[in-house]
Amino acid sequence: METTANINDSKLLKEYKKVVDASAIVSKTDTKGIITYINDEFCKISGFTREELIGRSHNIVRHPNMPSFAFKDLWSTIKSKKIWKGIVENLKKDGGSYFVKATIVPVLDEDDNIIEFIGLREDITELIQKEKEIERLNGKNLKAVTDKAFELNTKQILKSIPVPLISIDKNDNILHYNDDFFDLFDIDIANNFLTNLTNDCANIEEIIELDKSVDCLIDWKDELIAFNDDYDVSFKNESNGRRFSLRLKEDKESTFIVAFMNG
Repeated sequence: METTANINDSKLLKEYKKVVDASAIVSKTDTKGIITYINDEFCKISGFTREELIGRSHNIVRHPNMPSFAFKDLWSTIKSKKIWKGIVENLKKDGGSYFVKATIVPVLDEDDNIIEFIGLREDITELIQKEKEIERLNGKNLKAVTDKAFELNTKQILKSIPVPLISIDKNDNILHYNDDFFDLFDIDIANNFLTNLTNDCANIEEIIELDKSVDCLIDWKDELIAFNDDYDVSFKNESNGRRFSLRLKEDKESTFIVAFMNG
């Protein structure tokens, strides 16, 4: 016959369960990981019904993004009768995913043997998504800063060397030029080209149209030779003079600096 104390304890345990079910995503499994209980919050976030979950392995919500070593650590911990805590990405019924902050607790009987495992989880999907967006924006901003630094460095190089210089991208579009380069051309003859140059839409093909002696520039990319750890250098000798270019290796877009020099 139940005593008043036992009745009160049983009622108190039911109240505790009510609180936990209302505030956490809860599941219970047997010692082999077969689901024996799930609460409404578990069904709601996963998209599965109780009928689809009870009696199935808890792996039904294991997301392929989760590395196997994470679950090896989990099982090793709880089978040692210790509590495991960690962040887990789980799989929804529709193929989507959700992130939880999980606590897995081994339940012991009077003889200190494990009889089941209880999992309590907090939905942190929105937090993880915000962190990923911040990382994405930080990465985008870092690239923009790096590109700007390289651009400023290129401009400084062009200004500091007293020979006609231009920088071009991998598609031969002219990115920057110095005053010496601009002075190479007769303004009346090269009016259209210089207008395009000023408007940042000039291409090296336009230089070739103005001066056939520089058509060697089309071939110089195929003749790169190692100069040192920082630069690649290519050169071309001609009767009319010498043409050469420098390319910073660190620039994945292959920005070239072309110098026009008389031999």
